[in-house]
Amino acid sequence: RPLAAVGSDFSRSAFEQLERWRIDTEGLLSSDGPSARAFVFTDPASGAQLTTFYPMRTPDPKRPKDRAQILTHYREQLARSRASQVAVLPAEEAWQTLACEVFETIELRLWNPGQFVEHLSEEGARRLWDWANLVVLNAHEWEVLQGKLSSPAGRALIISDGAAPVRIRCADPSMQIPDCPIPVEDGSPAADPTGCGDALLAGVLAHLSAADAPILRQLESAAALTAATTAGIQLAQQALRQRGAVGYPPPRKS
Repeated sequence: RPLAAVGSDFSRSAFEQLERWRIDTEGLLSSDGPSARAFVFTDPASGAQLTTFYPMRTPDPKRPKDRAQILTHYREQLARSRASQVAVLPAEEAWQTLACEVFETIELRLWNPGQFVEHLSEEGARRLWDWANLVVLNAHEWEVLQGKLSSPAGRALIISDGAAPVRIRCADPSMQIPDCPIPVEDGSPAADPTGCGDALLAGVLAHLSAADAPILRQLESAAALTAATTAGIQLAQQALRQRGAVGYPPPRKS
């Protein structure tokens, strides 16, 4: 169930499409004005991507009235569900820390700082780190985050790095887990890397929730974390082979 703010331009047909995909729309908080926007630009020469965000008019957690509205909305959603896991995804710091305030008691608390890690304050980074018991991010985001945390306590970590093996860490720093290699391509071309990180995260969450073992026990198990990471990699590779809406250019032949 996604919890997000949408504007008045989020049409009835958009809600209906989500419902056809069996995505619960009760968690979408409607507000006046247009929805927020994300723009992904691709450099045809290098293939590098740049994502920019334009928040427009959505509820602002820094305003007391809006903050109260968001808190009420989150708590209503929590009361209606029997959630065993929650993922705080890339957003402005105020939104992320507000979610922490409500979802303190959920069994699995996953944090994916994403591009917004660059803009986190040291206080916000510490608050989110202390809240989470699983952090999924890429190598650059991990490097930035470490610079904002002093002597961070152990956490279960999954750190992706493009085609390089995925690093896995348990909350117990004495437990060493081998890196999880990315399988060699089977000949299928890489069509579009957009969303591969999101697919990795979705695969990890799906595997953890479907396993028979309690989630917290899985976070303490090298075998369970490796299995969840492998499931995430497999889903990311499916995404890699499909051309998305962004129009990522295929690699040029020399």
